[in-house]
This record gives sequence, structure tokens and C-alpha cells, in this order.
Amino acid sequence: MKTEIQKYLKIMDITREMFEMDPEYFADCLFNMYYQMKKKNTVDLYCKENPTVTVKQVWSTMNFMKSMTSKGQPIEDALFIACNHYETDPSGIKSLINKFQAFKSTKKTKFKDLV
Repeated sequence: MKTEIQKYLKIMDITREMFEMDPEYFADCLFNMYYQMKKKNTVDLYCKENPTVTVKQVWSTMNFMKSMTSKGQPIEDALFIACNHYETDPSGIKSLINKFQAFKSTKKTKFKDLV
């Protein structure tokens, strides 16, 4: 079994290879991965702090809300309907959405000088 350092070095080697292929595309993909991981960790933390809500409920609420807004439903109405349907707290879901939007701004700061 590989040690943690060996695993890290292997990941860095693969990362270097991908960066050399296309630095701009790599930076975009890296940000997307970073964004998804931040979202996942935020939802996990929210569910730990609110034991009555499951991770599946949160993602189902958000997906349902996204589906309704893409069909023209106003955001506030979609939030209310989705939260009622999946029995989640609208203020908690709104807080998560705001955090997700804040993560997107890191592309302009953390990721801006990658290429």
C-alpha cells in the first residue's frame, strides 16, 4: 500500500501532466472540482449541525428548486415549494445557496493568476 506522500506525489505528477496539456482548460477544471468539493463540504457540515435534515434532502431540494427556476418559476416561489416538498428549512437552504455563490467569487481571486 502506498504511503500518503507517494499518493500525493502521484497526484502532483498527474496534475503537472494535465497542466502541460492545456493550462487554461486545466485551471477551469480545477476550479470546477474545487467548487464542487466546497459545496459538498458545506452541505455535509449543514447536515451535521441540523440532524433532522439529510444530505439527500438538501440536494433534492436544491435540484427541484433549480428545475423549477429553469422552467420560469420565480426563485422565491421555487424555494418555498421545494422546501415544503422535501421538508427542509427555507432559511437554511437560502443560506447554503448564498455560500455557494460566494465560492464562485474565489475564481476571481484564488484562481485568477493560474494561467
